[in-house]
Amino acid sequence: MTRQINFQLSTIDDIYVSSDTFEGTYKGKRLFAGYEGENEATRLSFAFDSGFDDYTITLLLSGDDLEETEVELSEDDEYDIPDDYMLPEIVQMKIKAVYGLQVLYSPTINLWIKR
Repeated sequence: MTRQINFQLSTIDDIYVSSDTFEGTYKGKRLFAGYEGENEATRLSFAFDSGFDDYTITLLLSGDDLEETEVELSEDDEYDIPDDYMLPEIVQMKIKAVYGLQVLYSPTINLWIKR
């Protein structure tokens, strides 16, 4: 089974989350993202309002024992969390939107990996 966490952004600060354990506007709470060792068991999918049409969107992922990783979202706006990140800890994620010289960052989203 693949766990799905859906993020919908109307602005960079207004993030609506829909998953098997949480539904609502993200306010900094930990989001359950799976169990240790699940390889590509958690898929993050993103929907952006039309205001983001000309932006390049990337994800910034970091964890206690991992270097920060920057991943550009593809056309289908989905990303599978890699095995290296499926450790029992909090994985921090930010969404970065770039248009010309304008760079926007979302608040930090805390993805919780359980043992």
